[in-house]
Amino acid sequence: MKKTYVFVLALCCTLGVLLSGSAFGQTYTNGGVLDGSAAEGPWNPYPSTIDVVGGPASIDVMTVTLDGFSHTWPSDLNVLLVAPNGDALMLMAGQGGSTTATSTTLTFGDGFAGAVVPSVSGNYAPTSNGFASMPAPADVIAYEDPAFGGSFNSAFVGDAADGTWSLYINDSFAGDGGDITGGWSITFATAVQGCTDPIACNYDAAATFDDGTCDFSCLGCTDPLACNYLNDPAITTDDGSCEFLSCAGCTDAAALNYDSTATIDDGSCAIPGCTDAPSNFTYCYDDNSLVPITLTENNPGEGVTIFINQGTIEGFWDVFTVYDGADNTAAILFQSSPDFGTDDLAGVAVSSTGASITLEWFGDGSNSCVAETQQPFDIDVYCATLALGCTDAAACNYDAAALTDDGSCEYLSCAGCTDNAATNYDATATIEDGSCIFCNPGDLIVIVDYEDSFGDGWNGAEVIFSDALGILLQNDLDNAASGDGLTVGQDQFCAAPGCYQLDVIGGDWPGEITYTVSDNLGTIYYEGGGALSGETIDVGATGGCTVLGCTDPAAANYNSQATDDDGSCVFAPSNDLICEAEAVACGSVVTGSTINATDDQGLIGTACSGNDFSTQGV
Repeated sequence: MKKTYVFVLALCCTLGVLLSGSAFGQTYTNGGVLDGSAAEGPWNPYPSTIDVVGGPASIDVMTVTLDGFSHTWPSDLNVLLVAPNGDALMLMAGQGGSTTATSTTLTFGDGFAGAVVPSVSGNYAPTSNGFASMPAPADVIAYEDPAFGGSFNSAFVGDAADGTWSLYINDSFAGDGGDITGGWSITFATAVQGCTDPIACNYDAAATFDDGTCDFSCLGCTDPLACNYLNDPAITTDDGSCEFLSCAGCTDAAALNYDSTATIDDGSCAIPGCTDAPSNFTYCYDDNSLVPITLTENNPGEGVTIFINQGTIEGFWDVFTVYDGADNTAAILFQSSPDFGTDDLAGVAVSSTGASITLEWFGDGSNSCVAETQQPFDIDVYCATLALGCTDAAACNYDAAALTDDGSCEYLSCAGCTDNAATNYDATATIEDGSCIFCNPGDLIVIVDYEDSFGDGWNGAEVIFSDALGILLQNDLDNAASGDGLTVGQDQFCAAPGCYQLDVIGGDWPGEITYTVSDNLGTIYYEGGGALSGETIDVGATGGCTVLGCTDPAAANYNSQATDDDGSCVFAPSNDLICEAEAVACGSVVTGSTINATDDQGLIGTACSGNDFSTQGV
């Protein structure tokens, strides 16, 4: 058996819990008093001994008991047990702090759990703070220390019991003292292996040593009404784990907040029905309509909620709005999308805590439900206020407090590149959108944004971005990597800092197209519309490119990127300052120009000589 020498000082600390022990048999006792009245140093006798005769040839289980233990500062003590063959175990070191122990009985054994509390009689595992020191002759004894895994098993099991056992007690500090009036004893027994945990399925009351076989598979929730009831015949003992919340919800399939996973109805079901409004109605909006429908709660405090089962509206041109009140002057709770195309509102839910809500359909004159180009609305009405929101945990706007999904879940605002090795890594993105771009070190990501004011695509218009080595991008809004293909789009690509040329083919409707060239650092290189030829783009603002344009900051078409003036500067009229404008009498005829007139003084919305200015001009 490997031993280690430990030379340390005892410190004061308090540890301990009290657990009951087991019954043992063959006991040997030294009933003499152990005297620690000298306050510091070895107790008398040092050591106290017990001669064992006829003990087990091979120790299986043993305990040691101190009977009538007293001390005014127990953590001063180190108690060491040494076997006849020299094997040793520190029973107690640095335990109990300053809590006085008076005539307690302390039994130490591996079958007991918990650190020793010297002031309380009980059965304890050997306990040490790892800082014990012993004077001669015990100073040279190598011992097992519980602070480092030492135990009766590691120190003595397998040893022969016969011979002289020695108990060394040392008080490390002056000022306090104590004694053991009833002496001490050693008990040997043959271990009864088994499960000693009373709550285990296979608990063995006769076991004196826990063999690690305790089985808890029979424990669980036995209430069939509980959410976590498993209906497992093997579970025979209720362990108090039953819970009734995680599966609670509305179990009525007709309710707005029906929860298909709920098995316990919590009384929250919201069923369509109002005294002053229909529980369900259909509505078909017409061209050039502006028709409000007001829905009112049954009783004060109930609120009103609607759920749209079906209904489409022409996006951008027609609008569906829900107001939080009795008319269309109240705050807006919901409004259909301004985007082009058909807006499908099925699944939308709107709730108000107010007494009423107002629904309004606005049609522009064509493409309506009456014209049979849009679906009629089918709406359920509830006189109740529900916690509405996005219930999809994967959505950007997931609302953990929402009980009913209102159709608002969106997955774009938090989408982006989530790979931190990418050039366009977005630390705020939680949804990977496949947009990651991996450029060479030092390169930038050039971003081209396309727009079409009419919403019908670019009709042959095209952006060409190139350098001396060739074309890096040739594309249009219709085929952009992202966007809707009709109104907006975007392309991104890598480019090293340097000089590039931007050309734009105007297509069939050049007046509808606009575009912006920027980079991932936020630098805007060009904003414009229509056809364009030979525009120089200095990616990375290197300053090494020749950019033709107007270099006069006072000009209306000043180009901050231009390095060489090409004579294209245009200026506002000479009397562009509004307060210097020429007074014109009624009936008079004057000539002049408002071309390039500006409001560089920010006077629109102000007054000059009593005149209000609403537009820029001369």
